[in-house]
Amino acid sequence: MMKIYYESNEGVKLDLLSRPYRLQTGDLFDFQWEYESEVYGDYGGKITKFKRGIQTKKLVLSISSSNELQYYDAINRFCEVTEKDILNHKPGKLYVGNQFLNCYIYASEKSDWECDCDTLDNEISLVTENSFWITESRHSFQKYDEMGSNQYLDFPYDFSYDFTGNQKGISSLQNNHYAKVNFRMIFYGPVMNPMVIIGGHTYVVNTTVEENEYLTIDSKVRSVIRTMANGTRVNEFNNRGFEQSVFELIPSGEVAVNWSGDFGFDVILFAERSEPKWIQE
Repeated sequence: MMKIYYESNEGVKLDLLSRPYRLQTGDLFDFQWEYESEVYGDYGGKITKFKRGIQTKKLVLSISSSNELQYYDAINRFCEVTEKDILNHKPGKLYVGNQFLNCYIYASEKSDWECDCDTLDNEISLVTENSFWITESRHSFQKYDEMGSNQYLDFPYDFSYDFTGNQKGISSLQNNHYAKVNFRMIFYGPVMNPMVIIGGHTYVVNTTVEENEYLTIDSKVRSVIRTMANGTRVNEFNNRGFEQSVFELIPSGEVAVNWSGDFGFDVILFAERSEPKWIQE
């Protein structure tokens, strides 16, 4: 059975497939594109553009428990966890397996409840600014020492690294999605003017990243940020390479990766689908 749960922006998880919350039905796997068109004559036309705007979804949960205290606690907890995201204006994530939808739970309509009966149905409504289901995959490329061997990097983050490649500055990246994908590219200092070539496309930022600093290119929000050792964020947008866009999406399939080998970096891919894969875990 696939896992389905809501994770708040602060990391609190609500399992939607086991008591006290049990998903009955919903439109998680439904989607719709909007389109613009031009009419030609009396009988035909041409679709000029497809687009996706803000979308909503509905789920029906049953909330039940073996005793009254746990039942009321489950109802209150669901409201408190989901509403906190709204008040903070920071979306949570609805997961199906390892795929997630950034969203807010903005409405709740309860039915089939009675006093002294520890069960009810709760129809909840989600709203999402980006109506794609996202799967993340991390690809890490390690700094090489002067002898050409991999040098362990002790980055200040609890990441599960999957270092790639065994020759200095030459490796590859596998995008298993059927289309180009957005990415987040993270360069770890020290490095001057970090540059990577992926699939023949050059990503470069003309700045200095000191030791214990890192530089992040985010194609989705089109940002280039250097984070200093003390946590200060420096906008490096105007120092990005202009000859080729640093926000160019990563193509599908296996692509070559080339860099100097004198620094380490990560590429996090974000595969987006209109509906989550029907999978079992």
